[in-house]
Amino acid sequence: SVIEYPNAARLAGMNGKVVVKILVGLDGQRSFEILKDPGFGMGAEVVRALHAADLKWSRAELDGKKVNVEFILPVLFKIEKDDAAVAHIQDEQNAFSQVKINYTADKFRVDFKYADGEDENINMTIYDLDGRLVSSDGGTKTYFESGNLNTKSALLIVVLEDDHGNKAVRKVARTD
Repeated sequence: SVIEYPNAARLAGMNGKVVVKILVGLDGQRSFEILKDPGFGMGAEVVRALHAADLKWSRAELDGKKVNVEFILPVLFKIEKDDAAVAHIQDEQNAFSQVKINYTADKFRVDFKYADGEDENINMTIYDLDGRLVSSDGGTKTYFESGNLNTKSALLIVVLEDDHGNKAVRKVARTD
């Protein structure tokens, strides 16, 4: 199975190393434990790919006896410079201006202006540190408000996008 760069990590421009411990048991069954995870869905993606790979594991033997075996697998996620440059240009030269974010324990409000002043269909998506979708909303308005975010994450990724592909991506730290 192919490991894909998690969307939340790509949008945030995040690089990082995931370290996974693979345990092959006496019966050949395998289990995975994430030892190091930079977040934004990277660790979950590595484990997903390992499960999907459906690899056949042979049990190990030592002196004729079955034994458990552990492997340590490091996986590096790195955005190439060209990808990072494109993301930066999209963020700096987008159609949104004056993006303001107010984030408290249970509420989230994003106010923004559309640069040309026209009403556009805008979608807002919020991801948590692990890359899980927290909230999604859309419509022709100049703010989005969400209550009951149901996340303990101290950092969120907010993506505003219009129908023309213009994006504004912001990393937001919890303020409470």
